[in-house]
Amino acid sequence: MAMARKVALWALAVLLALGTTLTAAAQDGTVARLPVDVPGTNVVFMSVRWAPPGQTLYDVRAEIWKRLVEVLAQAERSGVPVSGQSVSVELPEDGDPRILVNGMLIVEVDARHAELNLTTQEGLAQVWAANLARALDRWAEINSL
Repeated sequence: MAMARKVALWALAVLLALGTTLTAAAQDGTVARLPVDVPGTNVVFMSVRWAPPGQTLYDVRAEIWKRLVEVLAQAERSGVPVSGQSVSVELPEDGDPRILVNGMLIVEVDARHAELNLTTQEGLAQVWAANLARALDRWAEINSL
């Protein structure tokens, strides 16, 4: 009985330490993963793994969600449907690749995210855009817009 209690306390301590470490990593912008889905679908299309100085991973995800909600609200107001076909990638000569939905910015693919994903910015933009297209197809299916 005493041994089982020690094991349980040890496991609890490890879980608490791990939770604290992951929370700290997310707060200070070190490598961690914070999934980003299309609201209402639970379909993850990217993971935020880095945040600029002064921001957290949660700040970055909140900005992406804000942009997605703006696109979806605009689609509802205008009657222009949103689906996977609404997703495009813009590759400016100077600057980061941009993922757009109905011409509105969702996310810019920075060099740090490409590095963390062991790919190029353009390659990561194509992957995230394809994932976002699948997520928006699911959103369209659920919401019939």
